This record gives sequence, C-alpha cells and structure tokens, in this order.
Amino acid sequence: MGPYRVLVFVFLAALLELTVGTHFRGGIITWRALNTTPSGTHAQILIHQRYSWRRSYWWSMCTTTTITNQQIIGSPTGTLDCNVGSCGAFTSLSADVICTDYSTLIDCSSGEVYDTLTLPLSSTFVVGFYGGNWLALAIGGNSYWQVTSKIDLTVRPDGLINTSPVTTTLPVIYRTVGVQHIHIIPMSDADSTDTLRCRWSTDNTPTSNTNGYDECASVCAPSVNGMLMNRPSRNGTYVYFNDVTLNNTVVLKYDCGWSPNVIYSGSTMVIYAPFAWVPGHNYFVTFDSG
Repeated sequence: MGPYRVLVFVFLAALLELTVGTHFRGGIITWRALNTTPSGTHAQILIHQRYSWRRSYWWSMCTTTTITNQQIIGSPTGTLDCNVGSCGAFTSLSADVICTDYSTLIDCSSGEVYDTLTLPLSSTFVVGFYGGNWLALAIGGNSYWQVTSKIDLTVRPDGLINTSPVTTTLPVIYRTVGVQHIHIIPMSDADSTDTLRCRWSTDNTPTSNTNGYDECASVCAPSVNGMLMNRPSRNGTYVYFNDVTLNNTVVLKYDCGWSPNVIYSGSTMVIYAPFAWVPGHNYFVTFDSG
C-alpha cells in the first residue's frame, strides 16, 4: 500500500439535550498479519472487531462479572461479511463481542473479539458490519449504519505485509451545542513509514471512495459543516499539547505556520503528534491566535 493511510470515522458527536433511544453506538475494525514477512501464497490475518451498544438494551449487559467471565454483549448481533474484493476466500465472522468495559453514566457497553483467517496475499477484502437502530443523532437517528474496513494484502514496497492503522477514540463523544471544540483522535500504525490521515465516511455516491463501497449507510453526513482552515500567514503561531496530570505542563508544541506535522485540508486540521503519551494522564490542546 502507498505511503498514505486513511482512518475512516463514523463520528458520533452527541448533542447533550438529546435522549438516547436506540442501541448501536459505533465501532471499528482493524487487522494485522501474525507474521508480516511473506511466506508462500497465504498469510494468517488477525481481525479485531470492537463495537459499543446501549448497555440497557441487551439482557446480557456489561457488568464486572461479565467482564471477569468474558461473556458476550447480546447474541446474535450480526456478522462481519466481505462485500467487495476476493470475497470467495473470506469466511464471514460473528460480530458478537466479549464485554471489556462499560459506563452506567452514558448507558454504554463496549467489547471486542479477535479472529484469525488464512487469506491469499495480493488480495483485497472490503469487509463490513451492517445493522439498524443508530444512536438518535441529528443525522440518521434510528436508521441503518455500516462499519467498513479494507483488508489490503498487497505486499508493500518494503517487502512486508500491510497492517491497518488503529485508534483509541471513544465510540460516543459528548459536546455542548454552539461551542467550538477541539477533539484529538489518537492514531498509530505499525507500518512506521506511512502517513496517517483522517476523512469522513461516505456512501460511495456519486463518486467512488477508496473502499469502493458504502461506509456509513443512512448515517452519512451530506456535507461536513465547518470553517475553512488555512495555514497562518506568519510563523510563531503555536499549537500546544498540555499534560493536566503534570500541572498543565506543555509536553509538545508545533508552529502551525510551517511545521509539516500540521496538515490543513478543507475544514479539517490534522496534527501528527508522535509522543510517548502516558496511559492515565489527561491532555488538552491550546492554540496561539494568528
């Protein structure tokens, strides 16, 4: 795969005054080869599915007991199927996930499941999990959704098998209406030479997306409402990453006027921030005016 890797987000920004009435809360599908060095015509691929659901919907809701006993969230929730590509070589997988965490405050259960498939090299598989009862948001509430991922087993120019990028962003992000917010989406990729970029999911019409398939069903945004972002006209306009746990210490900063780690695209600004982020610490971002 080329040097640019894309994470596609069906992004949930729930308005605080809405009442949650449906049960799917979003998810992500990632994958990697158990051995990234090619050997023969096939490779074992570990596929990771993580989904979140309204906790009170399923009789088998997440609790500390279900986490300890590695019980699933609901059943059956559906299947992960191949929609485009060498689908004859792909076996559909259960989308039932084992409970890993939950929140009583936002009524949400989350879980994950891992499966291993032996798949042919030099092949691609656009896989997806499809269903209904989307979170009651402004776009597509109570309607159908699609979570899509592309497994590309083309051997890279460096001779290794691809690995998908990953993120640890939350399934539901609550924001106050009418207030400007900055949301940090952490991303990483085992293919360290790749450049990661974000984009909004699309339904593949009227023009094709990179997956060649519907990525969001009825919850695709018709357009992303945002302000056009341009690189500042002068240097010395910084973005700062601050560690709350260390008394708001600045741990990373970039000059938005020239730094190649700050990428502008339409109404989106992507900041590439390679840093040894500490689990359990809280961070926030501030900007200079300019």
